[in-house]
Amino acid sequence: MRRPLVVIAALAVGAAAVGLYLARAYFVFPPDLIPYSHERHRYVYRVVEFRDLLAAGYWSPQWATHFRAGLGEPYFAYYQPGFFYLASLVPWWVDPLRAMGCVVVAALVFGFVTAFALVRSRFGGLAGFVAAVALVAAPYTRVEILVRGDLSEFTAMMMVPFALHRFLDGLERGRARDLVGLAVVFAAAVCTHPAVGLFLAMALGAALVTFAVVDRSWIGGMRVAAALAVGAGLASFYVLPVALEVEHVASERAFSTMWQYWQWFVEPRDLFDVTAILPFPIVVGNLLVAMAALSVAGFFWTARQWSAEQRRLLVFALLVSALMLFLMSSASAPLWERFPPLAKVQFPGRALALLTPALACAAGAVAGSGAFWRASLLALLAVASLAQSVAAMTPGRPVSFVHVTRAADLVTAEYFRPDIADEWLPRTANRFIIEGPSGPRVSWGRCSVSDFRRLQGRLTMHVADNRDGCFVVLPHFFFPLGWRVWVDGAERGATLRPVAKGFMQVGLPPGAEGPVEVRFTMTPMRRVGWMVTAASATLGFLGLASLARRRA
Repeated sequence: MRRPLVVIAALAVGAAAVGLYLARAYFVFPPDLIPYSHERHRYVYRVVEFRDLLAAGYWSPQWATHFRAGLGEPYFAYYQPGFFYLASLVPWWVDPLRAMGCVVVAALVFGFVTAFALVRSRFGGLAGFVAAVALVAAPYTRVEILVRGDLSEFTAMMMVPFALHRFLDGLERGRARDLVGLAVVFAAAVCTHPAVGLFLAMALGAALVTFAVVDRSWIGGMRVAAALAVGAGLASFYVLPVALEVEHVASERAFSTMWQYWQWFVEPRDLFDVTAILPFPIVVGNLLVAMAALSVAGFFWTARQWSAEQRRLLVFALLVSALMLFLMSSASAPLWERFPPLAKVQFPGRALALLTPALACAAGAVAGSGAFWRASLLALLAVASLAQSVAAMTPGRPVSFVHVTRAADLVTAEYFRPDIADEWLPRTANRFIIEGPSGPRVSWGRCSVSDFRRLQGRLTMHVADNRDGCFVVLPHFFFPLGWRVWVDGAERGATLRPVAKGFMQVGLPPGAEGPVEVRFTMTPMRRVGWMVTAASATLGFLGLASLARRRA
């Protein structure tokens, strides 16, 4: 390991090759086919709309104008944006399906390299290699992509090893780069998938208290706690609207009927039963568990030979794993009942997004606590496991969908419901409406309306002959936040309110004529959230730099 950068580069190339094979359907399928998964083509349409929002100047997307055949909904005000920002970094001439594949490959490489770096820093290169391979070969890694199709959760899961690394380094060394890195990756995990972010916060919080008490590292604990607080601040642009404006949508639908968490607890024996009746395959992997168990046995056998940093990593990985196992089981039901954010996770089995990386790190320790020949055999075993896992990485059957590259075409492609339970629909909207009026209609008064157009975040029309005032119903759902009305370029007392079935009605005072534009701007909490995010990125980072341990 004399040339670590060369080694890491070579490992990254190998991980990219595995990622390309794992996500090959995103590159080799025609643009109108996608492998069958729980999500199917929903991510494709989300990427198309997100790109269009960015192109229209909405650098912090919220309202999706073209969803639901043009009736619209505040989807991105509540749905995690991280994956879509990453997909939008891919040049836009690249088809959305291929862009999604690029993000999957990049995320897998990131998870592989950071898992390698974490375990290598304490147990050596072979141990790091075993841990990284164990992460990629784990069953839940391919389940996320090939079965669930939840690319946001997969991407957040691949951020976990880096978060664990920065947490331990921040606790032990307290350097500015460790603290800032922890804050950034924690915020990124929350914004990429809030369920993973919540589990990560609980795991790091439990570990922080444990290490602070056992090691009496109060100062190091305060540094790490400050970094996590800054990370929460960085994620405020997404978290605050979700927390404080959610009453305007029917979010409770996502946590009832089949989405109630108490129906899907996973007992430890279920983790080894591939036939268990669950919403998705929840299997931890026999080899992963066996290698982690060997690490524990090796520790008890040769405990005196382990350094404090090695012991801390193994204890940390096992602590996170134990907490995730507990949260997945029915024994944790009282905690789920008393801590409301947990109920929003829907499926306790999602804790595998943390359990898998933590066990992979524990598994890598076994290769760093013995002779070189034993570590080499374990590395070969890990590679054999990866080969077997790669052989099992078979994409689902191809499913056709209407291929679109322009967001405006989503209006005619299909009645696209991005949220199956209609949970992000405005509360006043009728969820059973699948087609709105063909155009604006005058519901009261006398005026003429013409030249209606639907643009991203803008509904425009021309109003004439409005002597006594009139009300015009638009073929778009009403939402009380972010929308404003301009008449002939100025705000002239026009009003917005919902009418029957949740459509948007514009009230125009007498004499209000000319071009009328109803435009979405930004919700109040998103604006406040960005102010908190900006403050965290400046004052927060400066504060972490001042708290960082100085070099001797």
